[in-house]
Order: sequence, then structure tokens, then C-alpha cells
Amino acid sequence: MYGKSKGKSLIEYIIENIMECSSIDEIIIVDNYKRKKLERYIKKLDYPIRITFILQELIDGTASAVYTTRKLINNNFIVLAGDTIYKREDIERLIHTKNSVLYVDKEDFNELEYGTLELKGNLIKKIVEKK
Repeated sequence: MYGKSKGKSLIEYIIENIMECSSIDEIIIVDNYKRKKLERYIKKLDYPIRITFILQELIDGTASAVYTTRKLINNNFIVLAGDTIYKREDIERLIHTKNSVLYVDKEDFNELEYGTLELKGNLIKKIVEKK
């Protein structure tokens, strides 16, 4: 089900790098595709951090996924895609940079199959996701 690299799935790398950040006390996973199977897989790994699973009924982009968590979030949060491995240092940078929403290398993302970024200097002005 899950692609592995050096014996670990992508989601394992993401969770373990998040856990190395001392100020993060909960992970919320928003998913639809094979959600129950993913939930069972993660729970078997028995990570020492609270992990909550949320169903995204309408697959309508990242903003929709974040919106499904609105009743659970009452503090600062970061959004990480589940198909990208983030280094602990990058996650820490997100945590400690005020009003950070997205950390992305525009050279890798811009004009790809996922959509486009409209930039103003180093700031993301608009994200246009492809449907």
C-alpha cells in the first residue's frame, strides 16, 4: 500500500521528523483515499504523539482539507503535504517564522501538474490548484 524507502513509508518519515520538533504536540491527518487502512497502519506504529484522523469527504484541494480541521485547531498550526518529506530543520523554520503558510521551492512546484504559484518577490501571492 505504501511506498517504502529504506524500510519506511513516506508517512513514517514525515511523522518522525514532526516528532523531533519539541513544540508540536499533535498531528492531524486529513485523508480520504484508503483512510481506514492508513489509520490502522499508523496506529500499529504506536507513535508517542497524539495523532487524529479526519475524513475529507470532498476532495477539493488543500484549502478544503485544512477547512475540515477548523473545529480541532485553536492555536498556531502548520500544513504539510503528505507526499513530501520535510526535514526537521524545515519544519522548525515553519514553526518559528510568523505567519508561515507554505514552504516550497518554487523551482520544483511552479507550472507543474499540481498548479501554479503567483509570486511577489519571495512571497506567495496566490496559489492556483489544478482540478
